[in-house]
Amino acid sequence: MAIKDSFLANGTTHVVQSTLNYYLDPSKGGAKEFYPSTAGALRRKHDPHPVQIADIGGFEKEFNLDKQGFAILQHETKEKQFTDDEEVKERLFSEVAELLKGVTGATQVRPFSHLVRRDGWEDAERAWEGKEDHEVIRKRVPVRFAHVDHSYVGAEQILRDNLLDEEERERLNKTRWAIINAWRPIREVTRDPLAVCDARTVEDSDLVGVIAHTPPPESGSVEGVSKGNNFETWHVKANPAHRWYYKSHMTPQDVLLLKIFDSKKDGRARRVPHTSFYSEEDYGDPRTSVEIRCLVFWENESRE
Repeated sequence: MAIKDSFLANGTTHVVQSTLNYYLDPSKGGAKEFYPSTAGALRRKHDPHPVQIADIGGFEKEFNLDKQGFAILQHETKEKQFTDDEEVKERLFSEVAELLKGVTGATQVRPFSHLVRRDGWEDAERAWEGKEDHEVIRKRVPVRFAHVDHSYVGAEQILRDNLLDEEERERLNKTRWAIINAWRPIREVTRDPLAVCDARTVEDSDLVGVIAHTPPPESGSVEGVSKGNNFETWHVKANPAHRWYYKSHMTPQDVLLLKIFDSKKDGRARRVPHTSFYSEEDYGDPRTSVEIRCLVFWENESRE
């Protein structure tokens, strides 16, 4: 895949080679539904493809939520340990809400779930050894397949499940709204970095709805995403037109904003595929990171 972006023209920008896992058709062993945090979900099959992933370090300002579907900002958090879920919610939720309001001009931001990852794939592989597919594996590992957390349908499910007041739901559902994730490292990233795909290079036809069934409750994990029993995600079919990016050696001061959904249909980015990836440059301990998922509203704008 040729990288042709203007900031790569001088040939000095770092590009890594990797293999990304794309959607695999069920006729070839893939699945149209899965159970996150189970042995079966962790070891299911994908469609691997070699890709180039360009390092955007030093060029972060050329990327934004409405154009490519993601942005990288500098922000210092008061939370340092990330070990107590209630403290994470108390400190980070309000921080992220104010950060997103400032960046997007939104009138209201509501964080609705979070996920802290500390485990490596080697830990997960040992944990699922000898386990049945349905058994829950409480290992929080980087996700290694190209996906969008919620499809357009799935985003509506999240809105419905998290706006419990019928009057409020009716009012806010008429305004522009979005789901935006704020992802940041807990310590410097030296393995399993997060790659994002320029939303402009991804057609809707590249996206396949796959149902995620939430496992039994446990604080600070995927089952906090939806108050229902399942939600629809998007997995991504391989396409050589996709352009993938990452920032090497992200630190706790780096915040990656990911647009998961946007109700506005005026040509701006509405969703951004993403995935962790392995490369020969990986080293050190498992990547540790925290992700805050937010409902974002612009009450001064129309829904579409």
